[in-house]
Amino acid sequence: MSDIFVSLDRILSNPYQTRLPRPADDEHVAALAADIAARGLLQVPLGRLVTNPNKPKPLACSELDTGTLNSYHIEEEGCFVQLAFGHNRLAAYRLLAEQQPANGWGQLPVRIVAMDDQQMALAAWSENAQRKDLSAWERYLALQRLAADFGWSQEQIGDHVGLARATVANIMRLGRLPEALQKKLHRGELSERAALAVLPVYELPPAVLERLAEKRQDANDWTIRQLDEVLAHPEKNSAKAREALRDAVRHVTSPLITAEESEWGRGGFPVDQAMAGVAAPACLACENRLQETRCADGACFAQKQAVFERAELAFAVAATGLPGITNAEWQARHPGAQKHLEASDRAGLERALQRQCPNLRLRYERAEPRPYHLRVPDYPHVGYVCVHEGAEICACADGARAKREAREKAAAERRGKEAAKLREATVKELTRDLRAQDVGAWHAVLWRLRAYDYSSGSTSAANVATMDANTTLENIARAVVKSAVRWEAPTPTGLAADLAAWRAKVGWGAETPREV
Repeated sequence: MSDIFVSLDRILSNPYQTRLPRPADDEHVAALAADIAARGLLQVPLGRLVTNPNKPKPLACSELDTGTLNSYHIEEEGCFVQLAFGHNRLAAYRLLAEQQPANGWGQLPVRIVAMDDQQMALAAWSENAQRKDLSAWERYLALQRLAADFGWSQEQIGDHVGLARATVANIMRLGRLPEALQKKLHRGELSERAALAVLPVYELPPAVLERLAEKRQDANDWTIRQLDEVLAHPEKNSAKAREALRDAVRHVTSPLITAEESEWGRGGFPVDQAMAGVAAPACLACENRLQETRCADGACFAQKQAVFERAELAFAVAATGLPGITNAEWQARHPGAQKHLEASDRAGLERALQRQCPNLRLRYERAEPRPYHLRVPDYPHVGYVCVHEGAEICACADGARAKREAREKAAAERRGKEAAKLREATVKELTRDLRAQDVGAWHAVLWRLRAYDYSSGSTSAANVATMDANTTLENIARAVVKSAVRWEAPTPTGLAADLAAWRAKVGWGAETPREV
């Protein structure tokens, strides 16, 4: 190890130095130059000897006599010095050499050591890691260089630079950001946290990105507008990014299910069932499968769904002996405008099945089975439908409708009797509690009279239950008295006479109140 003075034009930067220049650097270098001019260089930079400046090749220190090595010998041998770290000190010396050319600032003392490329790269990382202003993008550039030049895995990079493998993995993902966000990340306008929050959008398969681009043409698509708002201002909306991305992906992809889920009634082909004659026979290893539960290839999904539906319908037809009808044929018939059984009329379809009606067909339905649907056993998504086209209601529907109406009438009568019985019991209970001066019972009376302004606007139905007994009775009295006579427009006999007449009518007291 040797310290020598090296001409500034013979000093090269560390090729693994990924820190990018910024405006604040000039102020820092100027301050450092002033300090060196006043107090001298307190720490000598570290470097290695190399040959060609365009394609540097490191030299071992033993190849030259380091005991007599100096700036003249370096120039004579055609060597250069490549700094491991100390780039700000080099910049300060260059500034001093420019400002004070006669004061001997043209040479920088450098400690020469033998270092390979990996050591140089780790020295650059160590120097940068100490900087508080190092951007997340510069950290990505450094780690990406280690992976590219030395073939290190993320785990090996983490071991060398002292970071967890998960941290290295997240930093390396930043390279997938679009150029505009890369620049914001470097300038500090976008935090690493916000960048990682929106990054999954740019990691989506091309098929999903294309579908999102198509959806953007619809100005009324709220789901896509929400995602675009997050992407336009990721720093403000990073907390919403995961939810916005999930909603957008669900908006442009299709759900995948397993065979077990299909047995429980969910429509669609099972993801773990291979099919012949389709783009992707099995979905488990397909690159367009997202989050293991969504399909990003709409064309392939539709093709497999159609194949699966035809197969399921064919199996059900073979099991029952009834003919099938495709969804396209069913929709072309406009069943809603015809006098026949609806698909949800279970009783009518059961009657038709018992009568072996020739109008019955089987149809595959993607919707989850409902209790009022009649489905084929072992085929929960194949249901019975009626294709009757007559002008009159068919016999199956008519018979089922009569039974249904009779059942509904009986149920209504039963509910009416139950309601009357319960109402009478409640009346008796409330009467009993009113006689017993139960405050809760009087609250019920007051709540029923709540439409009157019995409390001059100070009491509402919401707080009736919190009143004490005296307040409750006073407010009941207010409501009753207010509704007794026409206070604003009394009869010609006068307000007192009207009030006396009312009291006499209801039998309340014998004394006639005085005129007010």
